[in-house]
Amino acid sequence: MTLTTLVFLSLALEAIATWPGGYSSFTFTAQTTTRYATPVKSPLPSQTYAPHLKELSTLLPPSLTYTTYSLDPTATVGGKYGQSAYAALWKPLTYSNTNLPFTATVSPTPVPTSLLFFPPARYEPCSSSLNCLNAYYLPEDFVWGVASSSWQVEGGTMSEGRGPSFLDQRGALPRPAENPMNDSVVSDMHYFLYKHDIARLAAIGIPYYSFAISWPRIVPFGVPGSPINQLGLDHNDDVIETCLSYGITPIVTLTHADIPLVLGSSADLGYSNEKFVDSFLYYAKIVLAQYADRVLYWVTINEPSVSFGLYSAHRNILMAHAKTSRFYKEEICGFLSLDAYDAFFVYPPPNGIEACASNSSDPSWPVCVLMTNVGEGGWLNGDGLNDYAYITPQYFRQALKYPCETFHPAAIAITEFGFNSFMEYARAFDAQRYDYERTEYYYGFLHEMLKATYEDGINIIGAIAWSILDNNEFGTYSQQYELSTLSLSTLEVNYWQYTEMDMTSPTSTTSSASATSTMEMSMGGGSSCKIDMLWNWYTVDACFISRSWHITSKGMFAGAFLGAFVFSWEPILLDRSSAQEEATFTTAENVTIPDLAFAYQFSTMGGPRFPMAMAAHINEYFNPFSPVKPEHIITGAGLTAIHEMIALSLGDPRDGILVSRPMYSRFELDFGNTADLHIVYADMDGVDPFSLSIVEKYQTKLDESARAGVKVKALLIVNPHNPLGQCYLPSTLRALMKFCEKNSIHLTSDEVYALSVYDTDSEDSLKFTSVLSIDPTGLINIEKLQVFYGMSKDFAAGLRLGCLITQNTLLHKAISANARFHGPSGMAIAVGTAILEDGEFVASFLQLCHTSLRESRAYMTKILDEAGIKYHSKANARPFLYVDLSPWLPPANDVTEGENAKILP
Repeated sequence: MTLTTLVFLSLALEAIATWPGGYSSFTFTAQTTTRYATPVKSPLPSQTYAPHLKELSTLLPPSLTYTTYSLDPTATVGGKYGQSAYAALWKPLTYSNTNLPFTATVSPTPVPTSLLFFPPARYEPCSSSLNCLNAYYLPEDFVWGVASSSWQVEGGTMSEGRGPSFLDQRGALPRPAENPMNDSVVSDMHYFLYKHDIARLAAIGIPYYSFAISWPRIVPFGVPGSPINQLGLDHNDDVIETCLSYGITPIVTLTHADIPLVLGSSADLGYSNEKFVDSFLYYAKIVLAQYADRVLYWVTINEPSVSFGLYSAHRNILMAHAKTSRFYKEEICGFLSLDAYDAFFVYPPPNGIEACASNSSDPSWPVCVLMTNVGEGGWLNGDGLNDYAYITPQYFRQALKYPCETFHPAAIAITEFGFNSFMEYARAFDAQRYDYERTEYYYGFLHEMLKATYEDGINIIGAIAWSILDNNEFGTYSQQYELSTLSLSTLEVNYWQYTEMDMTSPTSTTSSASATSTMEMSMGGGSSCKIDMLWNWYTVDACFISRSWHITSKGMFAGAFLGAFVFSWEPILLDRSSAQEEATFTTAENVTIPDLAFAYQFSTMGGPRFPMAMAAHINEYFNPFSPVKPEHIITGAGLTAIHEMIALSLGDPRDGILVSRPMYSRFELDFGNTADLHIVYADMDGVDPFSLSIVEKYQTKLDESARAGVKVKALLIVNPHNPLGQCYLPSTLRALMKFCEKNSIHLTSDEVYALSVYDTDSEDSLKFTSVLSIDPTGLINIEKLQVFYGMSKDFAAGLRLGCLITQNTLLHKAISANARFHGPSGMAIAVGTAILEDGEFVASFLQLCHTSLRESRAYMTKILDEAGIKYHSKANARPFLYVDLSPWLPPANDVTEGENAKILP
């Protein structure tokens, strides 16, 4: 109570005491009014957005089966997908409480009028200034509402045929004392109380409800070909019908981390599973066909980028979305969506951003910025733990400008925003219910959103608040984002002072017809089309803003990342002008290109991640005696660039590089054009060019060159050999190492075809052995051993990425001085990094290549055998098949003299 109030009361009491007759009644004019929530109009007019299930059923697998399951641990009905198999899915999971308060859907009761009046109005310092919240109104047809997700609010996880999800492991017994998570068996019971909850939304005027369907509730076994749970379909059908009957437009998410346990992974919930794409598409087709006639707004995968660092996970998410959107593209398209939650100030690490970016061992790498919630002058940008509470609205508007200025989307929908008050659960109930902090956050957030709309010209078509209820935040109820709370002991629901979003124009009205056209807009050329693509926005490694606020997305996700560009190619059907031509399909990958890819450091030295990815790749497939480290790797624009760089560093003009013959002829250009080194050929006529006998041939040519005044600096071998396509024996490699050490020259091994070695029917075929795999002790000084490898042979001819693997510090320093003239494209570096970091993809891709090479060799050798043409039978490395055409050569002359002896050993 203030001093002014005390003085006022004192004067009032004195006046009353002096009235004749003592105290008396009095009247005053009220300055406040009671305001009531306006329910949404119901039901929504009947409207369809796609054909009915009867018409779409032909698009589903013909062998599709529907069934119902009930969890009975003693079930004995057999079969791959029988009741006993269903019980076996749940066998690994047990919970402390499986006694549910409900076993069937609860009918709604009327919402008491006492719960429908607004709390006292917020104080507004002004009424018309542009800085005041009521200066702008939500655009007509604006999509606004609240959200939930299946696992977080439904409960009943083991009821009515639902299969286990990966998240169901959270809270399962035994619960570790250091991390006692809550399970979702009982949870909010939204699965049985959804009619209650939807009725309450309608009563307070919420026109849109965004909810996620539980994938394992529809497909309990999770994989293609497994039965569909009819009870799950019926349940979600009634949720949609209940929304429509109450005048609420449903927005459906296909999965919100609720992924079948059979696909699960502790790293990424199951997104990297090789079966994820086909399994998701199987499930998505069923759901889309079932409900598309009544649901206009769809989201494929919620927050696809949160905490999932594996390339294969992102790839699978992209492919799952792409295939799903293609299945339904004629009926619905996506839109840009994002979730804005927190904000930090960022500053460079002590040694600077560039130094950090080039040093993968730096504690701040690869982000290379430090974060704090203390700004200039020492001011916090919010609570120490929940600093995003006050700063997000300020930076949210700035965040919106990035995708608009970069990708120019036709529209943006904010599909999730919410607020978690610090230790709200520890406050008294009345203190929680007044909910002032959340109200302030919502007002600030929506104010900045409206300013972005009216002042920045950004077409924001919707905003969905998180969340409808207290929910299980993946193992805990201590984080509360709800607009109404639920007691887990009594299941009583109470409204908080919810953010009214009372920003609709006094003259505007909302109708289902206008909502239908929300996503219809001109896409150029005068044509009208639903918005074509939804972008995901995710903080990655950008130094200028990355992680200065956390921004993720739910939605149909094409993959644009904050601080990054992404090139995504969806399999497409090319139109043909002539009906006589066959349709052609194309396929491609999705690769993230960070901003750093366009910096000098990235292209001149391989960026911060490529050397690490390449080192891991070499260690995986080359079996080195001692692990290759990122600092051992120098990157260039292909092996031609690497050859030239090492030539400039190893020798002086007119020095020599010793090679055997036959050999790849372009070495003369690689080593001679700029460095003016000479290729000194040692002809292997009369000996097996892979046997120990070649050492004598090399020694003879080396001595001969010395007498001619040519100083040989290195022996260059190609292993597997080009053009003979054969691998060297380990014994031969050891002999060559000793030979080089004896003559004080380098051994340079070009192993670009290392991963293109395949098995053949020939007993003569040898497996690849890298010189890196041989213990150099007693054979050669490790500083004299250099290995070349590139990605153009194994992965893509146009991917100009080569590397030198060396432990020679002086050579490394000398070559680095020339690296800026031979650097690969930063985008090529980013693509190469993405490939090498995905070990699962590399393994499957190489297996496919080996199969194709083996089949091609069998085809060619069959033709040669039938024609009686000899060839080098020991070849088993791509793409070589060395053929003996000597019987068809002209008679011996000055040109052909001796060639017969050189063709085949």
